Amino acid sequence: MNHDYITINDNEFVHLSTVKRLRMVTAREREELAGLGEHVDAQRFNTRVDYAGGKKSYVPETLADITAQGVKLVEVDHGAFVPAQHIGRVRNLTEQDRTRFEQRNGRPLRSDFKAEIETRAGKVLSTLDGAAVMQRISRAQHPINAPAHNGNGQNQSMAQKRDAAMSNAKPRSRSAGREPAREPEVR
Repeated sequence: MNHDYITINDNEFVHLSTVKRLRMVTAREREELAGLGEHVDAQRFNTRVDYAGGKKSYVPETLADITAQGVKLVEVDHGAFVPAQHIGRVRNLTEQDRTRFEQRNGRPLRSDFKAEIETRAGKVLSTLDGAAVMQRISRAQHPINAPAHNGNGQNQSMAQKRDAAMSNAKPRSRSAGREPAREPEVR
């Protein structure tokens, strides 16, 4: 299985280096697609693919279908995923970044964005800090198509549940005789 390409629409091949972000199609987007006319079957689209240069497309494949093709995805925002292998750099946002954004765009940057991720297809903002993104890259998981319900009336993604479980895990204690192995000294 080639992990550099994904197959979409049963007959198209897309190189992952051109994919900026993937996410599930929202109900609002389905309504907008349905409004394009009778010739558009909005219910058949499951995933929105954002490409380099700002182009986007809606495809029938689910995120699970895409990961079944061998692609590891990293959740960087609520339901937004990027291909793990095409993340080049991650850095935390600073107040200077926020000020520059506001000066350039005439509006403030969303306060919940914490990091900027550079992919081969462009920059993506994340609600996670840089360290959390890097942890997710090293243990990229296959997303579930529908986020689980957390009991508070909010959706909780698989990655969020995994992160919560990891933070609540009890550390293992080491016995006195099990010290970590040391590298031999070179003289």
